[in-house]
Amino acid sequence: MILKKTIGNIICLVLLIFFSGCSPHFEHPLTAFDEQKMDISITGTWFWKGKDENGFLHIGLDQKSKLLHIYMVDFNSKNQMDISKLFGHTSVLGEQSYLNLKWAKSQESQEQGYIVVKYEHENDTFGIALMENDVVEQALQNGRLSGKIKKSKWSSTVYIVDDSNKLRQFVKENDKKLFLKMEFLKRLELEETISDQSN
Repeated sequence: MILKKTIGNIICLVLLIFFSGCSPHFEHPLTAFDEQKMDISITGTWFWKGKDENGFLHIGLDQKSKLLHIYMVDFNSKNQMDISKLFGHTSVLGEQSYLNLKWAKSQESQEQGYIVVKYEHENDTFGIALMENDVVEQALQNGRLSGKIKKSKWSSTVYIVDDSNKLRQFVKENDKKLFLKMEFLKRLELEETISDQSN
């Protein structure tokens, strides 16, 4: 059962972090693209509304690649628009669900690996939780994971090279520490279709 929260300014911050590339990156996904059935229940348009900014998250299945394509359209208080795009597939580990995502354009992130995001979906609510960068960085420093750390003045980016089996084991064992907070978006439902309007 999903605990529904009020969508406030925090969701804007979460999505900005999500799409800024501050989450850990992985050379391999949790599961291969064709290893599990794609969860298409999360497709559609989801939205959030904050004090100074609001936006939409469009999720759809690409007919050619059979991958999920995700577009985030963000509007700020000055009506300036920013669009980000990722693609990927879903994974299920036990009772938990995750997205394995990559940037559609390399210039949006210097890293080419996957971003792993935990999600929950129930009716008209879609929740996402970002992976805690510090937890993965500590595991890398302790030798539990293999990879590299790229530090900057304000943050650090972790890139993990372990295979999917080791990654799955790490996520299963540390899920609660890796995904501390989930924020929720609401599904956008149109009251009437275009065909209805023409009648």
